[in-house]
Amino acid sequence: IVREKLKFGKFNQLKNHYYLPDNIILILPWATDLTPSEIDENIESFSKDKLENKANFIGSIWEDKCNKDFSNKQQIQTFIDSCNKNEIEFKHYHSISIEENINLIKKTKYSPSIQGKWQCYHGYIPCRIFKNISYGGLPITNNKEVYDLFDGKIVFNENIEKLIDDTNIFFENTSEEDFKDLMRYIRDNHTYLNRINAYLD
Repeated sequence: IVREKLKFGKFNQLKNHYYLPDNIILILPWATDLTPSEIDENIESFSKDKLENKANFIGSIWEDKCNKDFSNKQQIQTFIDSCNKNEIEFKHYHSISIEENINLIKKTKYSPSIQGKWQCYHGYIPCRIFKNISYGGLPITNNKEVYDLFDGKIVFNENIEKLIDDTNIFFENTSEEDFKDLMRYIRDNHTYLNRINAYLD
């Protein structure tokens, strides 16, 4: 909506980078907090066999009583209910170290980047999706803008109740090399180094 109003132009043909020269405003997505060499280490150690049949959500769960669209509590609860229905252990973590974050994601099959209604409607792309992939986790989202950013090569469903089934199908039909290609895509396009270079350009 903001982009249409202010008529932002595409910046350097980069995905989801928009620039308004007159106001010197650059809109760009988040990125992973790992360096390319750290992602290479995760690529090297990635194995589908290491992923446990558990679910971890790392990040904030909040409720805005004034406007529930700003919250993500309902969406996360829907995912928890789906995990319970499928007998999948769910755990929530926040305020943990990067090392703990990586270890939890890289060994767990269901580590989604789930967002609330307002963020999905406005196409907000969170850092969590980039982090999860770069750590060696499966790419799971309920945000269409995130799905489009990855050219449809990740798990997506606006209906959160179906994310578990969709993840299982994706897991069975995706090779280890395809997973590693997603990690390489993050390594080459979505680290802080990429964002710094965009600012410098």
